[in-house]
Amino acid sequence: MRNFIFVIEASKVVTVGMAAYFFIFGAAYAAEPQDVCAGAPPQLVRSVNPPPFVTEAVERAIRFHRLVAQWHEERGATSLMEEMYTRPAYLSIMAMGPEVVRLIIRQLRLEGENPDHWFVALHYITEGVDPVPDEDKGDLARMSKAWLEWAEQDIDVG
Repeated sequence: MRNFIFVIEASKVVTVGMAAYFFIFGAAYAAEPQDVCAGAPPQLVRSVNPPPFVTEAVERAIRFHRLVAQWHEERGATSLMEEMYTRPAYLSIMAMGPEVVRLIIRQLRLEGENPDHWFVALHYITEGVDPVPDEDKGDLARMSKAWLEWAEQDIDVG
């Protein structure tokens, strides 16, 4: 009998033909169908090169979403702005550079009327852009709306 043997929990599994690819902590692993024998250890081989369908954009999105989760965990329920913006995960998101702006904008869209504090990162990454009128500063929903409008006009957010 030939089956895939899964010995770890994968964050994403993609099956292509008779092979399966796992994405765990940003690394690609490949598993081939194998004979299931009593007592045989399962085979999971780390791919030297990720499969061709794992693009840099996909890897960047996965990293971004992991950092967002880490940021939420790190900051807890704090309301201190300085603590939110100085957490290692938030700083790592900012360090990802201009390519992450699209992901932050998508995140703002998903958050709707209850947006998170993405504005320092956006301001930093876009090298000083600030589409928020002074009268809207402090109102997260209006700040989000201003950034979303900016994104529609100034970048292709797809």
